[in-house]
Amino acid sequence: MKRNPKIEALIEGSKGMGDGPGSAILKIYNQIKNEAAADKLWYVRNFTPKQVGVHLMHRSKYMVSGAACHEVGDKVDGVGFDADMLRDATAFEEPDNRANETAFLKLVEMDEHLARFVKGDIEVSSAACSHYNQFIAAVLDGVPSSYENLVMNGKLNKDVSINRYPEMEFSLLRA
Repeated sequence: MKRNPKIEALIEGSKGMGDGPGSAILKIYNQIKNEAAADKLWYVRNFTPKQVGVHLMHRSKYMVSGAACHEVGDKVDGVGFDADMLRDATAFEEPDNRANETAFLKLVEMDEHLARFVKGDIEVSSAACSHYNQFIAAVLDGVPSSYENLVMNGKLNKDVSINRYPEMEFSLLRA
């Protein structure tokens, strides 16, 4: 994997920047994006929701919670789905040491409202649109949820989502 020392320095430097959830990575997001584009490291690619973990620095190491993911899904359900909302979804390739995947899988083990993942299947770790992607993964896994408008028999259900918003079908297949 091609490396960019400027990007690595930005990420390393962000570790002490956070003064609230998500603030650290957001402060340097555009710098990282510009550096990556200049070095031809920024590209568009689709992944299945179950190939996308969450970057360990996301939300100042808070990453995500299943409850927050379900809340995001409920909000989307309330206002309507628009695939354009996914245009800013951003993820980093998983490094050779799989540090993001390792941290994310530990989080998943402790949160019954997140989807289950298989070690080695995560190809990228998200830094933007993370909660929505993890909501979609939870829908695919049929995770229990208290949001009645999103469930069938007490579990998130893709048919419920697709029946309400047929255009969601693609995001259920590709993150």
